[in-house]
Amino acid sequence: MIATSPIRNAPRPGRPWQLARLTLGATTALGLARFAYGLLVPAMRTDLGWNLAQVGAMTTANGIGYLVGALLTAPLARLLTSTGTFRWGMVGCVGALGITAVSSSYPALLAARLAAGAAGSLVLVTGSGIASRLATAVGSATPIGVYVAGSGAGIVLGGDTVPSLLDRHPERWPTGLARPGAGCGSWR
Repeated sequence: MIATSPIRNAPRPGRPWQLARLTLGATTALGLARFAYGLLVPAMRTDLGWNLAQVGAMTTANGIGYLVGALLTAPLARLLTSTGTFRWGMVGCVGALGITAVSSSYPALLAARLAAGAAGSLVLVTGSGIASRLATAVGSATPIGVYVAGSGAGIVLGGDTVPSLLDRHPERWPTGLARPGAGCGSWR
């Protein structure tokens, strides 16, 4: 019988960075692209003259994006790998945040909400699978917990930065996601 060593399940040097990138994915997809965006809506509504139906359409577009993204994740992961799908999802999230920061066009912002939902879904679904594989490899649920905590970190980041910016300068809502989005763009 071959003895197994507890060292066998120790994380390899690259895994902490991989887990950090996964966590940043959850931070971006849920914390910023979804939660922090919601904090901007009142200022956007006032500045852009939206009615409640237009605000509701933005939320609906985001939900449709999540649904479409969730349905496309498995086929995309087979085509691009889970890691590739996760990366493209991150690119989509950061791009959607960028469009939100630079455009006041209703159709462009509607498309950005749809893209944020689809891309966020790709990140969340593939990130969960990757975190699960990491947890299996190290024999601990810690990678899953750290990955999921990324969402909370993004909510804290958005909840801490966006309202303070809007309290002082509500007309500067475009920068509410630009700075954190740029930071998440450097995730790689």
